[in-house]
Amino acid sequence: MGSIVGNLHVLTAAHCFTTDDDQSNVKVLINDKDAENPQRPTNKKVKAIHLHPNYSVYSKRNRGIDEFYDYDIAVIELNDAINKIKISPKARPICIPCTEASRRALRLKPEATCKDQIDYLFFKDVVNAFFVTGTESQMKNMNVKIKLKNQPLLKCNEDALKAPLYTKVNDWKEVVTDRFLCTGGTDPQIDEVTCKGDSGGSFVIKRKRRAFQVGVISWGNKNLCQPTRRHSDPDSRDYHTNLLKVQDFLEKKLPHLKFIKK
Repeated sequence: MGSIVGNLHVLTAAHCFTTDDDQSNVKVLINDKDAENPQRPTNKKVKAIHLHPNYSVYSKRNRGIDEFYDYDIAVIELNDAINKIKISPKARPICIPCTEASRRALRLKPEATCKDQIDYLFFKDVVNAFFVTGTESQMKNMNVKIKLKNQPLLKCNEDALKAPLYTKVNDWKEVVTDRFLCTGGTDPQIDEVTCKGDSGGSFVIKRKRRAFQVGVISWGNKNLCQPTRRHSDPDSRDYHTNLLKVQDFLEKKLPHLKFIKK
């Protein structure tokens, strides 16, 4: 999965690619056909795949951690003008926080800072959010709550060690950094859970009738997915790369967006 962040850029997860993947064997499928351009291609050629330079899934193997997903984010740059995404009600760019576009969408004052936007989006210990799953013909919003502070966040992070990958890890801080947002569990409500195939998709907060992408779906500690049920149990958790913690990378790879520094 991925999200449109410009007519030549798609945001996704770094772990969706292998070391053998490059622009020649990766394509982006986007349904941006419309009545005016019925032949417009949906199979977009790729110019470059930009992984975060600090992403290194095997960097902690010498410490007994087989996979490590810090900085799990990537930007796909489409090839040329022919492959531009046709922006329309079917294919729309999502708001990225700490940009001028998101400031306007939040109706904040011109002098509003990045911190002002963060405070507006992350205003409680637990905040409503959703992610999108499904196929082109049947997309669905899945409701979750981000655990941002205090005991809800601590419990969410501690449960990372219940992942099969991390049963021999003693400290959750070895696998969960402050560049993750955590969801899941049954308190204060039963969250929905991500499944295989959701990786790289947008993790979203809704404000002012607009969708603001605050994360990219990265990994989870359990596989609870069934055809008719996608509900969390008390210690099932999902972890999403926090876009507000990788602003330098986004600013460099998304030059068409005007980022607010402070």
